[in-house]
Amino acid sequence: MNFRSLSLALRLRTTLALMAASFALSGPASHAQAPQNLPKPLADFLEQHCLKCHDAETKKGSLDLSSLPSPSHNATSLGAWENVFDRVADQEMPPPKKTQPKPEERQAFLNFLQGDLQAADRRRIASTGRVQSRRLTRSEFERSVQDVLGLYIPFQSHLPEDPLTDGFSTVAKGQQVSSNQLDTYLEVIDEALDTAFKQALTAREAWKTTLSWNELQRHNVPNVNISRGPEGRPSQQDVVSWSTASRADFYGRMEATKVPEDGWYKIRVRALAVNPPRGTRVSASLFAGKHISTAPERHLAGILEASATPEDFEFTTWMHAKELLRLQVCDNTQRRPPAPRHPQNREMHEDLDGKGYVGVALQSLEMERVYPAWSPEDTRRALFGSLPVQPRPVSKNSAGKRKDSPASELDVVSENPARDLQSLVLLFANRAFRRPVQPNEIAGYAELAKATLQSGASLPQALRTAYRGILMSPRFSYLEEAPGPLNAHALASRLSFFLWGAPPDASLRSLADSGRLLDPRILSSEVDRLLMHGNAKRFIRNFTDQWLKLREIDATNPDEKLYGEFDDALKNAMLEETQTFFWDLLQRDLSVKNLVDSNHTFLNHRLAKHYGLPSPPLAGMQSVSLLPQHHRGGIITHASVLKVTANGTTTSPVVRGVWLLERIAGQHVPPPPPSVPAIEPDIRGAKTIRDQLDKHRSQESCALCHLKMDPPGFALENYDVIGGWRQNYRAVNEKGARIEGPKVDPSYHFPGGGGFEDLNDLKKSLLARPELLAKNLTRQLLTYATGASPSFADRESIGQIVSNCQSKDYGVRSLIHAAVQSPIFLRK
Repeated sequence: MNFRSLSLALRLRTTLALMAASFALSGPASHAQAPQNLPKPLADFLEQHCLKCHDAETKKGSLDLSSLPSPSHNATSLGAWENVFDRVADQEMPPPKKTQPKPEERQAFLNFLQGDLQAADRRRIASTGRVQSRRLTRSEFERSVQDVLGLYIPFQSHLPEDPLTDGFSTVAKGQQVSSNQLDTYLEVIDEALDTAFKQALTAREAWKTTLSWNELQRHNVPNVNISRGPEGRPSQQDVVSWSTASRADFYGRMEATKVPEDGWYKIRVRALAVNPPRGTRVSASLFAGKHISTAPERHLAGILEASATPEDFEFTTWMHAKELLRLQVCDNTQRRPPAPRHPQNREMHEDLDGKGYVGVALQSLEMERVYPAWSPEDTRRALFGSLPVQPRPVSKNSAGKRKDSPASELDVVSENPARDLQSLVLLFANRAFRRPVQPNEIAGYAELAKATLQSGASLPQALRTAYRGILMSPRFSYLEEAPGPLNAHALASRLSFFLWGAPPDASLRSLADSGRLLDPRILSSEVDRLLMHGNAKRFIRNFTDQWLKLREIDATNPDEKLYGEFDDALKNAMLEETQTFFWDLLQRDLSVKNLVDSNHTFLNHRLAKHYGLPSPPLAGMQSVSLLPQHHRGGIITHASVLKVTANGTTTSPVVRGVWLLERIAGQHVPPPPPSVPAIEPDIRGAKTIRDQLDKHRSQESCALCHLKMDPPGFALENYDVIGGWRQNYRAVNEKGARIEGPKVDPSYHFPGGGGFEDLNDLKKSLLARPELLAKNLTRQLLTYATGASPSFADRESIGQIVSNCQSKDYGVRSLIHAAVQSPIFLRK
């Protein structure tokens, strides 16, 4: 059974069940008339085939067609009429056991309704545009502030999280703004301005430190605290964090790595694995934080994949003043010695190497204060243009001696502050509003700054006043787009935020200024330029996080009794596999069919171990060929998506089925009624998930949707909570010990015949209709890029995009190119 046949069979069974349940519950309904304002072709069809079930009295499916205004008269009814069109077109309605319209009658109705819907939707788009005013997401806002100030500091985590609408945070209709949000944004703007002016007006000395192995260990520590630092091996000239670190609080702290001030730091370490299993590497996390009980927060600086041979590793991370580094072995598959927290364990820990325990050793560590994106000179140019700066007079202490400080303050030199103020505010507004700005548009900001200057404030203080107002303007935090075709600057912004998650760079702004960006050939060239740049990895991360729900990777924690091998190294590898894989599809323009099945993926040693595949020889993600016996291939078998579609204890065919239908196949599945209880996790293995779902399917109201959701979910049942392959479910006995549970059954057979045996059969069905996969990905891309889900009037353009890419085997890069050149992307 191919995917189209499977889909039609599912819809047919759902419709039959709906009809039977509705008739049993409601009985025959009285005949009603269609609204008088409906055109005759619509009114006649509804009266003959629809109103017996969908009038004001019956309202099956909560749909009352007797009072539904024509889309020509009321644009708010477009969504309901679009649903009617789809159900009649798919022959779901009228239900099969009802009197069916003649084929020509059905087609006439669809043709008329299609024209009516397209005309109404096009009028709406011409009047107000497809998209409401779209606000920058918090990541886009962060990057925009950084770009305009020439300052690379992270503050996204301080902003309210963006809600998802139609799967994405970029969708305008879901972007609510409260007074609390405005207050938070203002606080962040003030902090960013303070930091920018401080960086621009402070001359700092370079900071760099190189630490030997001996400086990385703790000296003269009381016995009760011997566990805090890595343990020195004088004979090996290194310090070791052992595998106990995954469960010992703050073990692996390195006091000597404490930094003097907030900033970005480049960290270079020379490390090797101690007693690694043959042919593999040992993963260790390098964390930044204070690592004390009163300030336990930490963030990941990077993951080392150490081998038995010393290697150099390099990371760049943001650290706050007084924070330090901590090395933690994060491979839960390794044998752990007792934690070295108590004196009685000290003797044991002196010979962990000899006992064969696994660890990671550091031979040296180097730290350097760096500016990975914008240097202080870049910040000065962003704030003060070409105005020179000079040191302020040296300050002295009470004894009349110069204060010892690694930094000294600078002054901005201006011969005509009022004139320079006006020109600098105009230049700043040009960058902030992402288009050329006329002097009258910034008159209010300039006057406010001049008043500040005249009150005796310095030029930097006056500029800060104007810059603050500009950054609080809706013209900065919203994308300015007028109904109709986008102008060159609006197009530049849409393209850059789509593929880089940031404002247009100098090259893109220049093309917009000249108008050349509106040339399809130039636009295509810019798409390639942006996609080939490393900044496009922001698009990969942001888009896959939302489209595939990868942002929910931490929503559940796997049960430690059942899945004790799960660790941070594995989690990060899961995400990196999917992101790297999609990046590869994009760069090589590989077919969208690779979402369902592929002969390669990207693994590091930790994920390869999890999949039961040979470990790659080098550190980091590497391309690995796949064979059928590996049970992998395609994003739908990635551990990342298999984890986010499980609850941490058990898998659910319902959740995975809905995910596959909506995210890959492009079929909408309605949410369950509030009265339907969730299935409780069963870790004892008393019943399989199939047994538990039988209760849901035995209820007529539940069976309707389960006929659609369950089949693709059951096909994925051979993958456990963390994406590992299994033949049996995991369970625990009465004593809490892990045991082998019931055998997994990935098959599904429909009551009336047909079905599939395993995931391979489902893959074949999906791959038989690659245009459906391409259509869905196109819709997802356009929703994310434009800030609105495609509407009825967009269907023709989406069909054309997919058709244009058929000769490229629906390559992912080709789909992006075609989407950017479409009217959907090029208009508001």
